[in-house]
Amino acid sequence: MSSISLALLIFGACYLVIITERIHKTIVALFRAAMMIGFGVLSQDAAFYSHEFGVDYNVVFLLIGMDDGDH
Repeated sequence: MSSISLALLIFGACYLVIITERIHKTIVALFRAAMMIGFGVLSQDAAFYSHEFGVDYNVVFLLIGMDDGDH
């Protein structure tokens, strides 16, 4: 199965789950992202680094996780 057809299959299945609203859409989106990386449709480098903008999302998520929540 090609990467494009696998990506479309994952996208379609997750879209159907989001439509039913049985599972929160954030959980479905994170699961879909994990499946894309897990099945090799998308590399981890491509998922967490934007060559266009030069943003390393690993650092962004680290900084978000360090928030103390006092706001």
